[in-house]
Amino acid sequence: MYSFKNQYHFFWFVGGILFVSYIWIGYNLSINEREGVTVCLIKRFLGIPCPGCGLTRAVISLCHGDISSAIKLNPLVLIVAPSLVIAPLALIFMPQKCYSYFNKMEAFFSKKTGIIILILFFATLWTYLIIHNL
Repeated sequence: MYSFKNQYHFFWFVGGILFVSYIWIGYNLSINEREGVTVCLIKRFLGIPCPGCGLTRAVISLCHGDISSAIKLNPLVLIVAPSLVIAPLALIFMPQKCYSYFNKMEAFFSKKTGIIILILFFATLWTYLIIHNL
């Protein structure tokens, strides 16, 4: 598993991901609905959704106040949406704690138990998305 050389590499990496996420969500909020258009290569070539499919639409539904639709599109929105709000605040106001927490999570998910939990979580999410044909 990749470890950041120092906390500044970590901050730039997370900050970059957040920046790109905000640009993508902003872009999708500014355009009209595009049913049937997907950027997911797994869904495009295999015809089945990946665990992240519907996540942009779920965040946008949440921005519009439609919580039930957001959860139906992708339950992962319950983790991602709060993270989009909390992560930048944590990076700004508690950088040491944020980096320390990341290192603890990395250590946990590097162990067999953590890997099994991740596999079960994403397998369950993927099954849900396939069954609901999202």
